[in-house]
Amino acid sequence: MVTSSDFSLPRIIFVIVFIALMGIGVGYGSGVLLKQTAPKNAIQTPLKATTTPSFSGKIFPVSIATEPAVTHELVDKDGNVTAFLQSADDKLNVVLAGTNVTVSGKLMKTTDNKPLIQVEKISF
Repeated sequence: MVTSSDFSLPRIIFVIVFIALMGIGVGYGSGVLLKQTAPKNAIQTPLKATTTPSFSGKIFPVSIATEPAVTHELVDKDGNVTAFLQSADDKLNVVLAGTNVTVSGKLMKTTDNKPLIQVEKISF
């Protein structure tokens, strides 16, 4: 039979403190253990932005292609060539020469280290 002396206040406080200390110990120990066994490359890095760069200007066909697939060039308002353009389809051939456009796509470099855009989208 259970008597009132089995549940004395100091004993109840001892049991509560003991359980709390055990929980803290297990929580701390598992955190330390997980840090030691985690692979070094498991640290998550922020994701890079996946937006494609866009450039604005007037589009003109190139007179002399310096690169095999370059068909057009993007010119700024001062008449300077901003970038050379190429496309996997005929989207560049549809645009009239001298039209103001914004092109977006993969930015690369020519063999002369000039900007080259693999055009994915044209906006008027």
